[in-house]
Amino acid sequence: MTPEKQAMLEIPFMEDFGEDSRTMSFVSGLFWSVDSNGQSHWNIPDCVGSLGLAALMIICCSTIVVCAVKTYKKMNDSSNSLSDRTKELNRQLFVTLSLQTLLPFTLMYGPVGLLFLFPMFQIKMDILSSSAAASTAIYPAVEPLIAIFCIKTFRKSLICYRSSAKISSAAASTIRSS
Repeated sequence: MTPEKQAMLEIPFMEDFGEDSRTMSFVSGLFWSVDSNGQSHWNIPDCVGSLGLAALMIICCSTIVVCAVKTYKKMNDSSNSLSDRTKELNRQLFVTLSLQTLLPFTLMYGPVGLLFLFPMFQIKMDILSSSAAASTAIYPAVEPLIAIFCIKTFRKSLICYRSSAKISSAAASTIRSS
């Protein structure tokens, strides 16, 4: 936090949140500064910091994509030696993992990345600033629901569906442990 950032955000913070920017902690990037002649200039340290955060998100996303592709190829290569039941379970697990991988892209990486990207190009982001925090906060609650609804055993135990008046041992142990 620099005094320049605090002064610049004093009025918006007071109007929007009823807070004084000089007494609260916040993280911000000031990508443009205006000199005494009214000329806009890039603020290089804040731009480099934001690019570093972008690089970190790109590395994380790339790692996830590479691992997903390798997992998919490995599953296809070994599918000939697996039983039909194992193939089906592997398919369910792969779908679950794929959706659980897309969820952070949608709820965390995308909105937070846009929070850093939009101000660089002077794009207003009124609704995005609060929705990014909300979507990041609900991620831990939504993520297990994917497994519950994508894995057949979990889904059946959730709706108390009993095939042949039995619940599989995997579902029963899951129910007992919770």
